Amino acid sequence: MTQAPSKNQALMERRHKVVPRGVSQVHPIAVARAQGGKVWDVDGKEYLDWFGGIGVQNVGHNHPKVVAAVERQLQLYMHTCFPAVAYEPYVELAERLCATAPIPGDKKAFFLNTGVEATENAIKIARSLHQPPRGDCLPGELPWAHPSGYDPHRQG
Repeated sequence: MTQAPSKNQALMERRHKVVPRGVSQVHPIAVARAQGGKVWDVDGKEYLDWFGGIGVQNVGHNHPKVVAAVERQLQLYMHTCFPAVAYEPYVELAERLCATAPIPGDKKAFFLNTGVEATENAIKIARSLHQPPRGDCLPGELPWAHPSGYDPHRQG
């Protein structure tokens, strides 16, 4: 008699049919729930969370204070795109970050989602300090201010 595949195995088979190989995965399991520093897979097996996701590393999964803060925020609004419409917590966090940065003079801060975005913007900021603004791009160069090549600082 053959044994039916586990829920993890079945989910991994489904995953491989619809998710490209370029999206890597270290462990062939799927998490069903998590609490503190532990996760449980879809088969009910418990693991110590050595692969914790972003935002979980410091306080663990479902920390009561984090859950309460998220619930409070969801009562107001879930998410807005700051470049489209501002919201006070973004400005407050930028103020706090600027106040603690150990550099002299005026400071500015903004927040990104990935290391790629951070690197791209760091290059743009560095270039703005050392080159005159321009809106055009040569083949192989990073766009000056936007993936489309749009530059809001370009004159004329």
